[in-house]
Amino acid sequence: MATVTVGVREFQENLARYLESDAPIAITQGGRKVGVYFPARRQRTEAELAAFDKSATVWQAELDAAGVTEEGAVKDFEQWRAAGRK
Repeated sequence: MATVTVGVREFQENLARYLESDAPIAITQGGRKVGVYFPARRQRTEAELAAFDKSATVWQAELDAAGVTEEGAVKDFEQWRAAGRK
């Protein structure tokens, strides 16, 4: 994840927005880095966790119906990567 760089005044004025950020924020003053804010990983809500579980179940059913196995998917991915390196 890329670090966002902001001036100290902008950081102060928009603190609430930056506290919600997922990316690290480099804070500068007069063009010099004076600090870095590393956001804590936010806790997922029960609704978000339930949605992730439902999504995983739906995807697994789709993969099963198509006959896709984990080994087959990994093999296809490795072939795709190798072809891109040529």
